This record gives sequence, structure tokens and C-alpha cells, in this order.
Amino acid sequence: MSGAAVALITIGLFLLGLPLFAVLAAVTSLSLRYLADLPQTAANAAEYELARNMFRVLDQDALLAIPMFVLLGALFDRSGVAAKLVEPRLDGLARVSMNRCRITPEGKAFLRNICMAFDARLARKTDGSHQFSRTV
Repeated sequence: MSGAAVALITIGLFLLGLPLFAVLAAVTSLSLRYLADLPQTAANAAEYELARNMFRVLDQDALLAIPMFVLLGALFDRSGVAAKLVEPRLDGLARVSMNRCRITPEGKAFLRNICMAFDARLARKTDGSHQFSRTV
């Protein structure tokens, strides 16, 4: 199996709609099996080096964060938190950049309201009773 075959398998698994963790697990398993049977000779030095570099990339701790971000994004989307956080941004109460979310000076008075998007117990209250004091 060459590096091109590994790339084609990876692309094919993505096109089938498999999640990222499943694609990484499958490609890693195939590569481990391939590397175990690969004798280190001058004829296949390029393939051996490709396999070694691939394992170096997979060994990085930062790669573990990708599935966690995907999971968190799915949880935010399904729970409605993402939609609740768009409204304060549109009202000018918060600013979102590439790596940071900041509350504007106008939004500081409404910080409690913005954080209520993360309160799971508040979202479950549907009987009209109030567990906490009301906000403005």
C-alpha cells in the first residue's frame, strides 16, 4: 500500500460521511498493519518515511483537541446555546473574534443574561415557577 492509497482511502472514508474519529482510527489501523509488514529496505524507503511521518503527526497532543471541539460544537448546536449566544452579539453586547469572545462595556450590565444560555437547570424549567430572581 502506497502513500497515494492511504490518501485515497482517507478521502473515500470522508466522502462516505464517516466522522473524523472513525476516519483517523481506520487510517491509523491500516497504516499500523502496513508498517508492521514493511521491511525497511532501500527500495521502499520513501513509503517507510511517509509512514513514520504520519505517526509523528498522529502522536501530537493537539490532535486530540479536534474531536473535543467537534463534540462541543455539536452539543452547543443541539442544546440551542449557539443560537442563544448569537443574539447578544447582534445587539452589540459581545464581540467575537477568531479566538476570543469579549463582553462590551454596554454588555457588562447584561452579563448574567448572556451567561443564562449555559444554565441547563434554567432551560428545563417549563412549569412557570421561578427558581432564581428575574433579570431585566
